[in-house]
Amino acid sequence: MSPLRVLLIEDSESDAALIRRLLKKADPETVLLRVEEAGAMRAALNNGSWDVILADYCLPHFDAFLALRILRETGMDIPFIVVSGTVGEEVAVKMMKCGAHDYLLKDDLMRLIPAIEREVKEARRRSEHRQSRKALSESEERLTLALEATQLGTFDFNPQSGDLVASQFARRHFGLPGNTPVTCDMLLAALHPDDREVVQRVIQKVLQRKADGQCAADFRTVGTDDGVERWLSVTGRVLFDADGNPIRFVGVSLDITGRKQIEEALRWSVLQEEQTQGELRRQRDALRAAYSELAAIYANAPVMLLVVDEALNVEKVNDQAARFAGQEISEMLGLRQGEAMGCLNALDNPEGCGFSPLCQDCAFRGAVLDTVKQGNRYTNVETWLPVAAASHQQRCLLISTTPMQFNGRKKALVCAQDITRLKHTVRQLETALTEKTVLLKEVHHRVKNNLAVISSLLSMQTEVGGPEARLALGESHRRVHSIALIHEFLYGNDRLDRVNFAEYAQRLVPELHAACAGDPLRIALHIEAEPIELGIDRAVPCALILNELLTNAFKHAFPGGRDGEIRVSFRQSEPGMLELSITDNGVGAKSEPSQAAHGIGLSIVRILTAQLDGSLERQPCAGTCYVLRFPAVPSPRAVLTEPIPA
Repeated sequence: MSPLRVLLIEDSESDAALIRRLLKKADPETVLLRVEEAGAMRAALNNGSWDVILADYCLPHFDAFLALRILRETGMDIPFIVVSGTVGEEVAVKMMKCGAHDYLLKDDLMRLIPAIEREVKEARRRSEHRQSRKALSESEERLTLALEATQLGTFDFNPQSGDLVASQFARRHFGLPGNTPVTCDMLLAALHPDDREVVQRVIQKVLQRKADGQCAADFRTVGTDDGVERWLSVTGRVLFDADGNPIRFVGVSLDITGRKQIEEALRWSVLQEEQTQGELRRQRDALRAAYSELAAIYANAPVMLLVVDEALNVEKVNDQAARFAGQEISEMLGLRQGEAMGCLNALDNPEGCGFSPLCQDCAFRGAVLDTVKQGNRYTNVETWLPVAAASHQQRCLLISTTPMQFNGRKKALVCAQDITRLKHTVRQLETALTEKTVLLKEVHHRVKNNLAVISSLLSMQTEVGGPEARLALGESHRRVHSIALIHEFLYGNDRLDRVNFAEYAQRLVPELHAACAGDPLRIALHIEAEPIELGIDRAVPCALILNELLTNAFKHAFPGGRDGEIRVSFRQSEPGMLELSITDNGVGAKSEPSQAAHGIGLSIVRILTAQLDGSLERQPCAGTCYVLRFPAVPSPRAVLTEPIPA
C-alpha cells in the first residue's frame, strides 16, 4: 500500500512540526508537503497527487476559504480538513458548507489521525463509486453502441401489470414514433394481418407455466406511423416466479427485411435458373430442328451456294450449283471454285483456276479471294463466265460473298445466281425504254409546239375586237403559255414525268411580270422556292393557279401606277404537305376566295384547288396574301369535280 500523502497549509513552524510528528508516529512513510501561499498550493496540486489536505483557517496571505476555492477549481476529490486554533463554531459550520470535510482545533489533535483515516477511507469509497459508475456508464455505452451497430431492438414486458418498455430500434421495427408510450396492444396492432394469429399463438404458448420460456419467430410488421412493411426476427425469454407465474418477458428484435429480400431474390434466381435450363433445352431442340431445316434449305436453295477455304478449294456445295456445273457434288468438292463451276478458262489451263491470263480480271475469283484473305464482304457482283455445261456459252453470274471462320480457319460463303436470261431481258427493255423515251420527248415537244401555236393565235386575236375580248384573249394566252412551259420543262429534263417547280416558277414569274406589270421597275419581285419536284398531275394545276393569282396581283393590286412588291413562296410546310403563297403589299382584295368570284380567274383557282385536294385561303396582311396548301402526293379522292370554264 502506498504511503499517505498530506498537503499541509500552515504558516506556523511549531504547529507544522507537531502535525508532522503525529503523522509520522501513525505511519513513518507518510509524505508531507507544507505550503503557505495560493501559488504554492496550485503548484503542489498540479505536480502531485494527495490523499488529504490539512489547512490552517487563517494565514498571513492565505486562508482556508481560498484554499477550498482553489481545490474546487481543480475538480479533485481530496479530503479537506481545517485545523486551527482560532476557529469558532459558526466559522466551522460555514467551512463545512463551503466543502470542508471536517474541522479540528489544534488543542485537540488527538482526533487528527482518526479523522484523516476516516476521510481518506471515505474519499477512496467515493472514488471507487465513481469508477463503478464510470464502468457502468461505459458498459451501457458499449451496449448502446452494439445495439445501434446491430440495430437490435430490445423490449421488456410485464405480463402481470401490462407495462412495456421498448427501445428506439424496437419502436422503429414496428413503425412507431419514438416519443410516445408503447403498449403491448400497439405492437400487436402493428403485426401484418397474415402473421398476427401465428405470433399471438407463440406468445400464449411461451407464457404458459410448463413452457421453457424460450421463443423465436420471424414475422412481418406494417409500420403504424410510416406504413412500411418489415420482416423481423424476434428472440425472447420469459421469467417465472416461484409459483410458475410469468413476471417478465424480455427479448430482442432484428430487422431482417434485407435478408428476406435476398432470400426471395435467391429463390427467384433458382426458379429462373430452372426456367433458363428448360429454355436452354427448348432452344437446343429448336436449334437441332433449325439446323435440319437449314441443311434442307441449303441443299434445295434456288441459288448456288459454295463454301470455299483459304486455298480457294470448294468444301461444300449445294444441288443448284451442281446442276449449273453439270457435275456431281462429290466431283466438285476439293476443286477450286472456277474448276468446280465448270469455267472454261480454268479447265483449259493445265494448272487450273487462277493461272489463265483471263483469271487475273475474273471478278468471281477476285471477290472470293479478297473475302477469304481480307474478310471483305461483296454484294451483287456481276461476272461473265464461259461455262462448259452451257455448251461453252457465256453465262452471267450475280455473286455475293460473306466471310466466315470456323475453328480459326478463314472461309467464304459464296452465293451465285445465273442471271443470263435476266440480263438479256434487261437489254431488251433498255432498248424499248430508250425508244419510248425518245417518243415521249417528241410528244411533249409537239404538245409544247402546238400550245405555242395556240398561244400565238390567241395573241394575234387580241389585236382585234373590243377591250373585254382582248383582255379575255390575253388571259387565255397566258394560261396556255403556262401549260406549254410545263411541257417544255418535261421534254428538256431526263425525267419526263416530273418538273422542278422552283425552276419553273423562276421562269414563269418574270415572264408574267414583263407581260402584265407595264413598267417592270414599278413592281418588285421576290421568289423563294424550294427545289421540289412535282408530277405532271400536280404541276399543271399548280402552274395555272400561280398564273391566275399573279395575274390578278399585277392587274389589281397596284392601281393608278402605284409602286409595290410581290412575293412568291413555294415550300414544304410539313411532311407530305406543300404550300404556295402569293403576297403583295397593294390595295388588297375585296372578296374571299371561297365566296362567289366576279371573274373567271378565281373560279379556275377554286376548281384547280379542288383538283389538287388542297385548300386556298386569304391571310390578313397589308395587301393581299393567298396561300394554297395541297398534299405532295394525290389522294384517291382528288379528282376533277367541276369543268374548267371555257
